[in-house]
Amino acid sequence: MPSISITHLNGRASGLYDPNTKKITLLRGSILTIDLSRTPPSNISGNYRTVRDHVRNGDIKALPDGTLEVVRDIPDLSPSAARVFADGKSGSGWDAWKLSNGELLDSLRSVGAKPAPKAPTCSTSPRLDPPGASLSPSGPALPPASPPLLPGPAPTRPDIVRALVAWIQADPYRPPAGGPAAIGWDQRIQTYAYAVRGSPSAWPAVYKDTTHLIHGLRVLAAAYDWNVVKARTDLDPADYANLLILATNVRTWGGVPRPRAFADAWKVIKSAVLNACHHHAPMNSGWTKIASFATDGAPNAQTIWDSRVSTSVIWRLDRILAANGLTRDDILRHYALGLVAGRANGAGQPRARSYKLTGWPNGYGKWSCHLAGSELVRDIVKILNAPSSGYPLMPQPGGKLVPWDVFGVGLVLFMDGY
Repeated sequence: MPSISITHLNGRASGLYDPNTKKITLLRGSILTIDLSRTPPSNISGNYRTVRDHVRNGDIKALPDGTLEVVRDIPDLSPSAARVFADGKSGSGWDAWKLSNGELLDSLRSVGAKPAPKAPTCSTSPRLDPPGASLSPSGPALPPASPPLLPGPAPTRPDIVRALVAWIQADPYRPPAGGPAAIGWDQRIQTYAYAVRGSPSAWPAVYKDTTHLIHGLRVLAAAYDWNVVKARTDLDPADYANLLILATNVRTWGGVPRPRAFADAWKVIKSAVLNACHHHAPMNSGWTKIASFATDGAPNAQTIWDSRVSTSVIWRLDRILAANGLTRDDILRHYALGLVAGRANGAGQPRARSYKLTGWPNGYGKWSCHLAGSELVRDIVKILNAPSSGYPLMPQPGGKLVPWDVFGVGLVLFMDGY
């Protein structure tokens, strides 16, 4: 039985739960709120010593705000030990971790080892080249790859997401502005283009234009315990003023209209950090960018779930499900996805697409859809980065190759939604 993604209830640590061994791997990037300066209860003192050992070994590093960050994955922890690592508290770990559907890990306590499901054909060969297709980027006409067939009569959630990833890898992409076709995730990301204040800008510029915005919002997001922030007056006045400037600049970068109330920016940051809507925080094509930037690199890193990205994901899922005789519910039971409409007469509108399965939900203004889309993108990242996947690394401007992240996957999906 495959490992299952889990998140600590505080939303700051994430892991993989193996139902066969009932062990947790604490994932790199997790933020731990355990306080190693305190004297722990005797029943978890051994866990505290183990955390200190990992700090000395460099597996965990201390952050300026007093929290810790996992630098290398830490495997083979019991649920309760993983809880101590994450929050420093004793008690049942089965009630401290949740699944992607919101259920507690305790719901899987009685699930024993089962035969592993048959691997989907698309996972053994990421390139699903249709018969007779020419994959030469210089070819005049490249037929699109067909939606992959899924294994067995009851494909799992990972089966469907792996098929989505493999299809994008195989499907030749023609940039709207012209030029050679892009084959594969690594070539697709380099076709990214957008307009900043009306001026066309190519792929390398997106990093230059957003790095300072992402850094500024990440610093603000990490500066507070958002569980105790109840009003904007709980923020330092200088931080609040900086937040308004950053929010304005992010929306200007994204070419989205100025909201009626930038004062809601703190609600968006809190909701993003805690991975749930708080104080009726607004959500639209501007706020999703701010939520994404504020959580960049965090365990609950969020994508920009706008019209382009939602169109790419849902149109491809629609085709995969229809080709395999499945329904919308076969994916919506796992991810509460919704389509976001493009702006009327806007240059950034997604390509008009027809859908074989009717009734896809409207995702505009819904935090539930933003968070569900982000969860799916995080799952895509895990598939692309799996050691045995065979997928290419993510290129960076300047030629560096790095593991994929939510931001990079979002760039590919944004262009795929044209």
